Amino acid sequence: MHPEHHIICGGIARPKLRKSVEPILLNLAAPVGAPDQVNLRIDDLYRPFGRDISSRFVDLVEIAAYVYAADQAITRQYQDTDRFGSSWRRRLVFYIPVRDVDFWQSTPVRTAMSDLLDFLGDHFFSFNFIKAASPRPYQEYLTYSEGAKYLPAYDQIAMFSGGLDSLAGAIDALKREHLRMAFVTHIPTTKNEPMLRVLQKDLAALSPDAVPLHIGIEVNKAKVLGKEHTQRTRSFLFACLGATAAHALNLSSLRFYENGVISLNLPLCGQVIGGRATRTTHPKVLVGFEKLFGLVFDSPFRVTNPFLDKTKAEVIRVITGHGQQGLIGKSITCAHTWERRSEQTHCGHCSQCLDRRLAMLAADSFEHDPEVIYKTNIFTASLPEDSDRILVASYIERARTLKHILTPEDFVVRYPQLWAALPHIEGASPDRAARLLFDLYKRHGADVDRSIAAICQKSFQDIYDHKLPSDCLIRIVTDKTGTAPAPRPAVHNPITESEYIFRKQDDVWEIRFRAGRRFFVSDHDTGCTYLHYLITNPGESFTAHQLQLATCPSDPAATLEEVMGNDSQDDEKPNLDVNLGLSDGGIALDAQGIKDVQNRLVEIDEELIDAEKMDDTDEVNRLTAQKKRIEAYLRSSLNNKGEARKLQDPVKRKNDAVSASLRRLIIALRKKDKLLADHLTDKDILCYGAENIYRPSEPIDWATSDSG
Repeated sequence: MHPEHHIICGGIARPKLRKSVEPILLNLAAPVGAPDQVNLRIDDLYRPFGRDISSRFVDLVEIAAYVYAADQAITRQYQDTDRFGSSWRRRLVFYIPVRDVDFWQSTPVRTAMSDLLDFLGDHFFSFNFIKAASPRPYQEYLTYSEGAKYLPAYDQIAMFSGGLDSLAGAIDALKREHLRMAFVTHIPTTKNEPMLRVLQKDLAALSPDAVPLHIGIEVNKAKVLGKEHTQRTRSFLFACLGATAAHALNLSSLRFYENGVISLNLPLCGQVIGGRATRTTHPKVLVGFEKLFGLVFDSPFRVTNPFLDKTKAEVIRVITGHGQQGLIGKSITCAHTWERRSEQTHCGHCSQCLDRRLAMLAADSFEHDPEVIYKTNIFTASLPEDSDRILVASYIERARTLKHILTPEDFVVRYPQLWAALPHIEGASPDRAARLLFDLYKRHGADVDRSIAAICQKSFQDIYDHKLPSDCLIRIVTDKTGTAPAPRPAVHNPITESEYIFRKQDDVWEIRFRAGRRFFVSDHDTGCTYLHYLITNPGESFTAHQLQLATCPSDPAATLEEVMGNDSQDDEKPNLDVNLGLSDGGIALDAQGIKDVQNRLVEIDEELIDAEKMDDTDEVNRLTAQKKRIEAYLRSSLNNKGEARKLQDPVKRKNDAVSASLRRLIIALRKKDKLLADHLTDKDILCYGAENIYRPSEPIDWATSDSG
């Protein structure tokens, strides 16, 4: 069971709870210094625009402030992150007074908010809204911005943190798009204000005829509530403040600027559960914002990230491309705000600093990022903390891993977390989205490779003279450290102590449940493969097609777009029906589709001739393999008369196939281990067919590979 916390907000009467429950108290109206104080200050937009903020938006901001404060008041259990996260995730039950209680209590609104925050915050959120007896006047949150200048109207509102990505977005919007911009900035600490003021002055100089508006918002809480540093719901607060500012400016869209690698934030290693990888601008989160804000606005509202297709190095090139490299050193990237000093604004060893420094090298902008702003030179300085050394090794290892992933299908199989993003990439089918993200991460991996090569070249003399400490980045990623592994004992399966085993040994599956008898299964390989994938990804839901693709990526039941190799020429090639097993039944190919496939075969033959003339062996091999796939697809799609073969419903076919494989496996397992079969027969634990998910009531530490 996940630990449960009750959060009572706004000074309302305590609801009936078990005597053993000690609720967390939060209050926006609490006096300064009170242990339940949450402080909210917003630059006043009422005076220049004369538009009242509706009660819904006041409620929205207050709810977001309470969620943000509660998230920091509850400590996550980090030692649980290498297991399945039973103590990492909590159940958070909120009791919040609101002005428009009928709206917030409605099922669509509560569902939209809980769904969004469950994924973003990696807790389980539920809300109880109570009619506010004496709501705090909105004006009490407002702070007059002395000397602020306002335009008659604005074109776009965007979030501005002062980091490299938001800085690049601001420069691009002002210099390339020539937009009248309003920027919303969350100020969690006064340490940020001087640096932000410098950047605001520089941005004003870029657009003197339409000086951008900066809306500062301060949200903080009593020191006693600051127990957690991950701040996973910070972007919820950030976005709610942005939507409220958009409402005040009569705008219906909001922008975040963040590079795609950070937006997706795939785990650095397979042992890191989703909760450790933040989802600030994840595509699913942005869609969740759009849904919630659309309900609050009672009209469509757009939330976008123009930098989703860019790496960090490519974002830096946006800045230098506009000739604004002088602003790079003034930007604020570091996550460790508590280490910030007036001169050394960056710690140098957190994940954001590491990402920034490597990207600077990849973007050929290393000289524009002053060394003096970093407390630690992560490349050549000692990293005594285990966490810092592990971060470096994991970051570089992920880049190395990407070099060996050759197809989008393999990429999705390696990182199943991508399934949450693929349906939400605007303007792209899930198949095409997988290729876009695969290309993005391959470019990122190449950037990291290039950066490591560059810094090693810069430090060659120190490396040669053995002057670098063994625990600096360069030594960590270039040395072979540690002793040689001891030889394995000459016995089969040295890890017999595991209570739960489900792994493949050569062509046989080795299985053990609850420290019972070990046994082996030599048939039912397909069912075992499906089950193995599900227990390796507990709590993750997959469609039958996703499960088949993940476990059998060379499945011949490919889509037409997959075999055609349609990648970046959307305007030149026909609009092909692409799916991930989600369409209705029908015919495999219509007449136009047959013609398109045949035309593509002709094109490949012509490209093969050119490749052979150029003696390009790699291209010849690629085209030959693609030709074989297309010919096989064409044969499978036509009957003996050359007509399109009728298909049964592909969704039902895949669902039935997965269900049958798992059902037969469980029947076979019952003869070997009744307890395991009963465990897998429980529908709350193993669900298969249309939705396939394994979610044991308590975490199980399965040994799923040779390494245990």
